[in-house]
Amino acid sequence: MKVYVIETHLLDGDQDIAIFDQKPKAERYIESHELHGNPEIVEVAVRGFQTNSDEVFTASNYDAARDIQFFEGAYGNQKDAEIAAGPNGLVLHRSIRH
Repeated sequence: MKVYVIETHLLDGDQDIAIFDQKPKAERYIESHELHGNPEIVEVAVRGFQTNSDEVFTASNYDAARDIQFFEGAYGNQKDAEIAAGPNGLVLHRSIRH
């Protein structure tokens, strides 16, 4: 399954904002919301076994040298996302916006 992630580039980090099932919906979201940073839509494949087709878990790695999180990917289950994020990373439970 592919999803469209709105990612912002702020303070040299990459943060995921929202997940959509279609790119036009993500584009409309950007147009109708005032987002900080430089928003970008990224198409990503959901990795791992997906326990619910309406949700994903996003993983961000932590760069200790710069004290910043970097979006790493979207996962179908929390365990795979936690492994990808690493011990100091961030995992967020996200509903896919239809």
